[in-house]
Amino acid sequence: SGYTIGNSVTLNQEVWQLIPENQEFTLAHEMTHSVQYGELGTTGFLSRYLPEWCRGADANYGIPNSLLGSPVNMSNIVSPSYTLDQIAQQNAHLVVPDNTIGWWKRGELSR
Repeated sequence: SGYTIGNSVTLNQEVWQLIPENQEFTLAHEMTHSVQYGELGTTGFLSRYLPEWCRGADANYGIPNSLLGSPVNMSNIVSPSYTLDQIAQQNAHLVVPDNTIGWWKRGELSR
């Protein structure tokens, strides 16, 4: 439902309008990627993100118990222990705690 390149966040307008309860969650997720992009640079971000993304949504987005509930900060926003999307999901859950499902689990993610 969205993607980030550098500081630019692009959101799918149809999904954005159809699922208003996920707007803040999606925005928090994508803004986390913007910070990750800044930390890793374009080459670093893409060389790490693309292989992670190709693993599929379940492997890439599910938040492991070791990350669940942990605060996301600049020291771990690009931790190699987790995928970039797992970190972005965790950060989005911290920003929008009411969203217990997340847009990716409900099938709105189409890649």
